[in-house]
Amino acid sequence: MKKALLTLVAVLCAICCADAQQRTKTTSVLEIYDVTTGTRTVLKEFPNLLIEAPNWTMDGKWLIFNSRGRLYRISPTNPGEPELINTDFAGNCKIEGSEQSNRIKELVALEDALQKQVNMLIKNTSPAIGETRETIYKLINEFKQNICKEYIAAAPHTSSAYYALYLRLNGAPLFDPMHNRFDSRCFSAVATSLSHSHPHATRAIHLYNTAIKGMRMTQPAKRDTLYLEPTNTASTGLFDIKLPDIDGDSISLTSLKGKVVLLDFTVYGDAKISARNLELRELYDKYKEKGFEIFQISFDGNEHFWKTSAANLPWLCVRDGEGFASYTTTLYRVSRIPTYFLINRANEVVLRDEQVANLEESIKNLIKEK
Repeated sequence: MKKALLTLVAVLCAICCADAQQRTKTTSVLEIYDVTTGTRTVLKEFPNLLIEAPNWTMDGKWLIFNSRGRLYRISPTNPGEPELINTDFAGNCKIEGSEQSNRIKELVALEDALQKQVNMLIKNTSPAIGETRETIYKLINEFKQNICKEYIAAAPHTSSAYYALYLRLNGAPLFDPMHNRFDSRCFSAVATSLSHSHPHATRAIHLYNTAIKGMRMTQPAKRDTLYLEPTNTASTGLFDIKLPDIDGDSISLTSLKGKVVLLDFTVYGDAKISARNLELRELYDKYKEKGFEIFQISFDGNEHFWKTSAANLPWLCVRDGEGFASYTTTLYRVSRIPTYFLINRANEVVLRDEQVANLEESIKNLIKEK
């Protein structure tokens, strides 16, 4: 009996734009692979769409897959546009004792209520179409502000926060991180939390990449951006960073000229950072009297947690409240945590972490330079 195995291939195409920004397009390719003959049959390509968990239905008549938190099906014999499967999960299913189940049900109800309001406005449109449009825009913006406050910012690590990012109106996503700065920050909040709690999960990685791309695409063009590539970071100078410490005093990176500086991007909420900070403390205690300093930037969302954690550290600790949506991450091209740079006494970035074979030896060599 012929057997078939469904495979999913994600193709990443890097495009270099004139402004030197990288923009990544994701194309999902749905294939059937005949394990007896080795024949591959491409059913359909989905440009700019990530699809996950493809599988057969029990009767073998349909292929189903997940995308953006929803289930779709497609015919293997006539692969046209995929059909949305109305699972009615969030409305009619409940896991007893699950707060997140209730939160998702609330989101579904709010999404449905917004759709009905908009439908009613369109149905009752008077000749003043412009006024109706403005009313709808205002309604949508207020809806998104409320969703962000009550479901995303309140608990960005939860499944309901993830679900909230993909709410839809008239079949289109309400949150557009690629073209709206506010929406990009919402994606960034959830992405930052999930990248710590589920660092290897496919959805967390995809969301993180989406948030980074959205942050760069929606960044106001008010200054030239320098991308510090691992292969060409050598005495490039630096972009100044001025952020508040735990006492609220602003500390500038350029004020440390004359010292060897470890510029460290971190998140104290990440489980592996505590052990890493212990290693940094050994280096700091050993070389601080010789002109070594650590300028550690935290992207923690919870300010109180950050202050409590930073209070026990002897070096300069500052916080960027914008998280991964910060302009700082664009300047220094921070795409993972931790990331660090070494800066010489002349206030020049000389090494990025990928270039450092032995951190202590690199610090010693820079201290020797006058």
